[in-house]
Amino acid sequence: CWDGHDNARRAEETGVGNHIRRDGWTEGVLERAILGLLADDAMRARLKDNAAQMALKPGTDVAAEAILSLIRT
Repeated sequence: CWDGHDNARRAEETGVGNHIRRDGWTEGVLERAILGLLADDAMRARLKDNAAQMALKPGTDVAAEAILSLIRT
């Protein structure tokens, strides 16, 4: 399940999550990461902004329109 780690790395790179190495985590590392995310007000603000942006352009609607466009041609 490497894609989960790729997704976590991208989330960390874009400032909306943390990545913990597959071979480097312990219960303590995981606990600190979770508690850190829950306490991060800046992270919460970024996620809220991302959610608002995503709501403006629902991906499922865009995908459905693209599929219908292909079917109609």
